[in-house]
Amino acid sequence: MSRILKSRDYLMRCLGVLLLFGLISLGAIGGCSDNNDGGQGSTGATTALTENDFGMDLSLVADPVRNLVVTFLEHPDSEGHENDTGEAGRDIIPHTYKRTLEHTFCWEDDDLEAGHFMELGDSGGNEILRLDVNGECVTEIIEAGDYVMTIWHDGRIERNHPIFIIHGHDGDLGARKGETIPEGVLERGVGFLSNILESLDVSIAQTTNAQTVKDNTRTLIISRSCISCNLTNANLTGAVLTGANLTGADLSGATLTGATLTGVIWCGATRDLYKDNCDGTITDKGTNFMWEKKTASNFSDQYTWFESLDYINQLNADKFAGHDDWRLPEAGQDGGKPVLETILLKPFPCKTIVGQLGSSSTPPCIDPIFGPTVGDFYWSNTTLGANPDGAWLVSFNNGMFLNNGKDFRFGLARAVRDVQ
Repeated sequence: MSRILKSRDYLMRCLGVLLLFGLISLGAIGGCSDNNDGGQGSTGATTALTENDFGMDLSLVADPVRNLVVTFLEHPDSEGHENDTGEAGRDIIPHTYKRTLEHTFCWEDDDLEAGHFMELGDSGGNEILRLDVNGECVTEIIEAGDYVMTIWHDGRIERNHPIFIIHGHDGDLGARKGETIPEGVLERGVGFLSNILESLDVSIAQTTNAQTVKDNTRTLIISRSCISCNLTNANLTGAVLTGANLTGADLSGATLTGATLTGVIWCGATRDLYKDNCDGTITDKGTNFMWEKKTASNFSDQYTWFESLDYINQLNADKFAGHDDWRLPEAGQDGGKPVLETILLKPFPCKTIVGQLGSSSTPPCIDPIFGPTVGDFYWSNTTLGANPDGAWLVSFNNGMFLNNGKDFRFGLARAVRDVQ
């Protein structure tokens, strides 16, 4: 287990610990003030903030004695992750000190060769202190005001490094000034951290692949990966999930309103009635239709009705996803079978789901598992009854039917087939 670092007698109250979550080691920066910052005898509760919180709310600042901050420090060369609080290789956490404090900082990690470090600077860009991982604790008198804590990755280990920034109060974690560390203080410190982590719906005894929906949701938001996990009815409203790996995940009933879903890997994932087949197709288990899944290279391609048929014929010639019975879907007009409109979600019109790549004025009424989609008119295979030179289109924004000449070259196309 981790050791206790100290630079002054009263620092016995502060404890930096390293915990293990499955195979991911979590470092902890402990900060302890020699003053009670609660004011008027207040003992305000500790609350938790994550890197994602700061990325979504640029006005958010951490309270140096009231907030636990969780951040995933990314390798300087990392790719595929959106850096919520800074460039790759560093995380930036704004702090506001409401009053002057004598504050001591310690950072302990079981990786004795780690070279990470933390810098605290004031609003003018002046460095107040630097703290090296596994180095001596640093004590400073910090005036009331705004500060920026920057945490730097050493670039040595390839993985992202989870960091807990823990702030303690008088008597929180150990002995008072001049006393020795009592037996069991380490266990008390772990217990303190465990209690704080409960507000994040994370337990020390659980791994990062926890099976409960709340824990899986937290894991997904922090690491952007939740493979084959249970996310049923999860609330992911507004979550930044760029490039997230949801392979095999069950998201039935999950709320994704306003979520950033660009580049999400849906292979094998389930969304209510929909299943990603990992071959460029989506199966609707309610209708037994298999739909073509659009890609970033073709989702906005426009066709005449005749060109859309040529597109479908080419899919069949290529045996797209192993099948040669793809067709342009029918529409429920002029005796046509309702097929194309079954892919849409109600009510109309739809709210924008970030990552669907439809414009803000015409967001698509379609589940995000279908990939990038334009909320515009799509060709059907149903010919206009009163005019064989015309055909029906369906709006993916509001479900409206439109008929137009087959030489109209501004329609989109999506292939469908019946599941045998």
